[in-house]
Amino acid sequence: QDQKFLGVLSEVSQALIYHMPLEKLLDHIMDLITGNIPMDRGVLMLREGQTDQLVHKVVRVLDSPLRNQPILVSRSIVRTALDKNSSILISDIQSDEQLRGQVSVVRGQIHSAMCVPLWNGDAIIGLIYCDRAALHGPFTEDDLRLLTLLANLAANKIENAKLTEAAIREEHIIREMETAAQIQKDFLPKEDPVFEPFDISGSTRACRYVGGDYYDFIPVDADRLGLVIADVSGTGVSAALHMAGLRASLHSEIAVTKDLSRLAARLNDSVHKGSDSHTFISFFFGLLDRGRGEFEYVNAGHNPPLLVDPARGVRSLESTGFCLGMFPSVSFETRMVRLEPGDILCLFTDGIVESRNPDKVEFGDDRLTQRLRESAGLRAREIMEKIYEDAFAFSTCAEPGDDMTVVVVKRGA
Repeated sequence: QDQKFLGVLSEVSQALIYHMPLEKLLDHIMDLITGNIPMDRGVLMLREGQTDQLVHKVVRVLDSPLRNQPILVSRSIVRTALDKNSSILISDIQSDEQLRGQVSVVRGQIHSAMCVPLWNGDAIIGLIYCDRAALHGPFTEDDLRLLTLLANLAANKIENAKLTEAAIREEHIIREMETAAQIQKDFLPKEDPVFEPFDISGSTRACRYVGGDYYDFIPVDADRLGLVIADVSGTGVSAALHMAGLRASLHSEIAVTKDLSRLAARLNDSVHKGSDSHTFISFFFGLLDRGRGEFEYVNAGHNPPLLVDPARGVRSLESTGFCLGMFPSVSFETRMVRLEPGDILCLFTDGIVESRNPDKVEFGDDRLTQRLRESAGLRAREIMEKIYEDAFAFSTCAEPGDDMTVVVVKRGA
């Protein structure tokens, strides 16, 4: 008998040596089991979902007259196998007073049954149940021993298949996210604008592959450049999709109107109509006129940009209306500031000022302001890089906990 078991195990091991998709593997396992242990019906069940409910994955009915009957697995047998983590053999169900009256036993005309846990070394991941109705001979201890050995072998193979498929899915998701990140990167400026006498630079750092921060430089005419920075609530793919929608709407609307209050109102209604009640976008848009040195802007609930004047101190460009998408049909106020030679204007998202150190202290506007004051002699890109360096050093993290975006504008002499 032992020699027979070794032969069967060797055959099964060889048959399961190569990886195959989980669904195909489960079918193959049941074919091997039913091919080596005579039975009328067999069921392979796996635990799935948060409740670990047993789900029938493969059913085999080998006796033709029984194929028209539903398979009713005895709950008592299954519960005993799970509770005791033990293989169960009922050689003669009709002699068992507790089982012979059960509906599943009566309707299924079950004479003998076995139930074996699929144990992966840490937990029961499923069960294999089989019974005999047309076959009059009962299952034996040798049948149970062989089924237990095959179940242990199958459990390890199933677990390995799950891990392999999970790794494949993760790799597939990573490739898709890398593609999405590249698509999103194509939406953003590929280089800093040349707009004398202003030195302008911007960049974004997503906390995941893709993010909900957005910045852009939109030429309006020879002397005016649109500067935009926005932050979609949330992170990840959903935020990135809303960001892409905002960009498309903005480029469409700016071609129609240069009235910033009207522009913001139309974008607000578009966002409100096209998203759920939990989605909103903080948005800042300004028109920089290099001939006059003036900067007209609208701030829809965004972090107030900082205007640093070495002589006059720091000014915040405060909000002039609600975030886009919060309420329908709202109005926005526009305001104007003037940039003098040497002034530094910094647009940023909350990922910069809300980055925290291990003590949960935020980086804050004051540290950002100090960096801008100390960077008066640097170019715009150098100032931007210094801001990122300070924020990462403060939080002691190599990766941002939230999307980060910075745009720096410095007026030359």
